[in-house]
Amino acid sequence: MTRARTRWFAAAAPALALAAYAGALDHPFVFDDQRAIVGNPSIHALGELRWVLSGSRRPLVNLSYAIDWAIGGGRPLAFHVTSVLLHALNALLVFALARRIARDAAERTARPLDEDQLAWAPLAAAALFAVHPALTEAVGYASGRAGVLATTCVLASVLAWRRALDGRRRFIAVALALFALGLASKETAAMLPFVYLAYDRWLAPDGAGGARRRLVRFHAPLFALCAAAGALRVASYLRLEGGAARPLWPHLLTQLGVVWRYALLLAAPISQSIVHAVAPVTSPLDGRAWLCGAALLAFSAFAFARRRRAPMLAFGWAWFLLFLAPVSLVPLVESMAEHRVYEPSVGAFLLAGALVIAARRPVPARLVAAATAVLALASVMRNRVWADPIALWQDAADKAPAVWAPHYALGDALRSAGDCRGAVPEYRRAIALLAAEPRAHTNLGICLAQLGLLDEARGALDDSLSLAPDDAAVHVDVAVLELGRARHDEARAHLEKAIDLAPDYVKPKIYLARLFARVYHDQPAARRLCSDARRIAAGAGDVAGCEEL
Repeated sequence: MTRARTRWFAAAAPALALAAYAGALDHPFVFDDQRAIVGNPSIHALGELRWVLSGSRRPLVNLSYAIDWAIGGGRPLAFHVTSVLLHALNALLVFALARRIARDAAERTARPLDEDQLAWAPLAAAALFAVHPALTEAVGYASGRAGVLATTCVLASVLAWRRALDGRRRFIAVALALFALGLASKETAAMLPFVYLAYDRWLAPDGAGGARRRLVRFHAPLFALCAAAGALRVASYLRLEGGAARPLWPHLLTQLGVVWRYALLLAAPISQSIVHAVAPVTSPLDGRAWLCGAALLAFSAFAFARRRRAPMLAFGWAWFLLFLAPVSLVPLVESMAEHRVYEPSVGAFLLAGALVIAARRPVPARLVAAATAVLALASVMRNRVWADPIALWQDAADKAPAVWAPHYALGDALRSAGDCRGAVPEYRRAIALLAAEPRAHTNLGICLAQLGLLDEARGALDDSLSLAPDDAAVHVDVAVLELGRARHDEARAHLEKAIDLAPDYVKPKIYLARLFARVYHDQPAARRLCSDARRIAAGAGDVAGCEEL
């Protein structure tokens, strides 16, 4: 394969990514974006670097958000440009990794590749990764940045590790630095030590001596460090979120089927949704779970047995399982989410490259081009759904009608569009499916108040307060309702309660300052509250308005 052809093929992968995801640049902020970006004050002042880095358990992601916020003034476009560019870079890195693996696999198996295999195997892996619609949630959803950024670090780290195996010891430091950046992006990067070991054992050239020495001096200490860090992270998760976690064994049995659903999503990306309905396994005797587990074990055994004859296949399957393991083992709120397949998908596309190599006759360029074109078109269509929050959540509610989240989110999308009349029935459906979720009651109350149904609104907000009595935001919503009904004393009590619960929450201070100034005519108290709000969030629009009191 000539250098010119290599460069053209390498450039094709990011170019395809940019073409397939150009439609993602128009996406608005959706769902968790309101919390992670719009309502995240730690990214709104890039100059306060210490606050930026300490404002999230994923500091590199938070820093990237802060840069986007500074460049784009809080508009979604800057965030989506960064994510799409990172995805294009990842496509280029996948091409480089697949090409390196193909060469190493040929050397390990003593079966030279012909020019077509060496050309099309890495391009197939990178092109399919570049345009695949299963990755639209990670790339086109601003809150999916963690997986995209972590994958950049992971791919670059593996490539650096491969250079280190050629005796270039300085690249060990580069690989470890990128590993640290990956961990600062997403916890799944903790799987990198296993990837290093798999590459070392299955793909490293025979001339890269010292395998046993590397096992003792590099791999074993790294595993011990990661095990300790992982134990601390799990303990932190259980302490902070363990009350809402599902029991472990039903979760693990459920995930045996979810792994195959991710694999099917990559093989045939149909019925995509931001919310997937997953029936939980409730009995340890459930035959479907054990069948999925047996199939998983059988394919893993097959891939392991083929590690000497088809190391690229074995490595790709190991990558897929390793990067799915963290999100499969920890009982997260949602059993399945499409953005979680971004990092594991690299392994699946390496498998595609391995199939090109394994083909008995050269894979025609038309076949790779046709598959790429079909998937690119599917990505374009899926990105159109993401461009409209109402269409996105209506699609999810239609596909998962028995799950509360899409109905709740559809209600929020309709309310944001000014259609509270359409939002109310969606909130009611969400409450019927999960009555213990306070946010649905809160937003139902807000919409009912906007429709002038004040008694019903107060009832919904009372339900929310009973479920979350220590939620300062709910107390503010109740106070706003009472202000609209001229019940000033009741509003004051809720605003003061909100301030007691969240002393750094600016919104109740502003409302209470206005109440003191305009109703109780207590200007000194109003000024004290405004001064306190300025100290917490100087420059915010509401705080600036407080100066006029």
